[in-house]
Amino acid sequence: MTNEATDRIRTLVDDPQAPLELRTALASKLLDMELDRQRLDLERETSRAQSRLKKWSTPLAIALTGVITISATFAVDYFKADQKADQALTLEQLKRQLDARDAELRSELALQAKENEASIAAEAARRKFEYGLLEREIGKYDNPAQRAQALLFLTEAGLLEGLNTRKLAEWAERSLRKEGVDLDDLQIPDLSPTAGAPETVGDILDGLKARGIDGYRDDFLAGLSLPIPSHPSLGKRRDYGHFSVVMDADRPIARIAAWNTDMSLQQHGLRPRNYFLDPVLGEDEQTSAGVYRNNRLDRGHIVGRRSVTWGPDLGTAQLAGASAFFYPNISPQYDMFNRGLWLEIENTVLQRAVDLGVRITGFAGPVIADSDKIVQGQRVPQKFWMLAVAVDEGGQTRATAFLAPQKEDMARFRRGEPLRPFIVTLDVLETLTGFDFAVPADAQLFID
Repeated sequence: MTNEATDRIRTLVDDPQAPLELRTALASKLLDMELDRQRLDLERETSRAQSRLKKWSTPLAIALTGVITISATFAVDYFKADQKADQALTLEQLKRQLDARDAELRSELALQAKENEASIAAEAARRKFEYGLLEREIGKYDNPAQRAQALLFLTEAGLLEGLNTRKLAEWAERSLRKEGVDLDDLQIPDLSPTAGAPETVGDILDGLKARGIDGYRDDFLAGLSLPIPSHPSLGKRRDYGHFSVVMDADRPIARIAAWNTDMSLQQHGLRPRNYFLDPVLGEDEQTSAGVYRNNRLDRGHIVGRRSVTWGPDLGTAQLAGASAFFYPNISPQYDMFNRGLWLEIENTVLQRAVDLGVRITGFAGPVIADSDKIVQGQRVPQKFWMLAVAVDEGGQTRATAFLAPQKEDMARFRRGEPLRPFIVTLDVLETLTGFDFAVPADAQLFID
């Protein structure tokens, strides 16, 4: 056997992770190899002595040769017996040592397991805290640049060490660059405590009533009255914070929603953790949680939370924003549509209002058709529409209508892609929905 092979065997014998039976067998093999080596060495010495003595032919030389041969044979036999005894002793000692080491290792592993369990629990608590911190601070902002700035600050400040901070920082920086923000000019974001979002139906409805927050106002825009259209397909109306929803007369889904937005009073309120059934409507009159299970449907807001999270103070804004989570304002939308094209339309309308410094009145809803696909017993609209109306500083009415189709397998609409393919004329929208929106005929485009 080569020296390299012997070294490998010795390494295995010394490895406490190797099975005890294997280590014992290999130790025995090493002892046998050592015994054979020493026996061969002795036999070679005896052979050389005999060769030298054979040169003498005298009786004394012959006698000496015999004595040496007998002595050598005796020595070999004795050595073999001694080595076997030593081998047995050594293996017994080795086994005891290995057993003791095995017990020691088991004890160490048990202790380490307890320490690991405590460490895992501590790490889980830490991650839970960091996720909560991340959710709270990022959830305060709806503007992508503000969210990215808060994320970057949290990572750079070492407050998210239990998470993949390198990847989080990369995402934040990428988002900021997309928004055209100079990373060298970043300021510390507002990390002041934020009042918790209302989490019960009573908190929201009673809070709205106590603060005098009404539903949709048709006189919200200066010099222009835009009532919610009337139509035979419309059912019950529900008023929430700065918006109203009118249900379809036959289906448990909103037919049209109308809202008012004042971006100059927008607040960065937290979103509630839940969605809410409206107690005024029956459960069979509103699409609830069961429709969204085990499929690709999102709970899609007809009126976006950001559009109504505004008011003279944070409490007012949070109540209004939370009311957007009542199920009458929720419609089944496929995930890629809700998080892509529909979200981009919402954000573009709000950003345009900020750019022009104007208030917005908006209308939106699904296109109801008999051909709508049935999912979980609910018909899922295949198109949604939105109409944004504003009056600029010069008193000019501006309006833009959107028609957005959705499919289950549609690709996600990328931020920054043009919305022009989804802009339709007001005549087309009124023909498709059957509604008369009372927008002046000389209205110019709000978004082109």
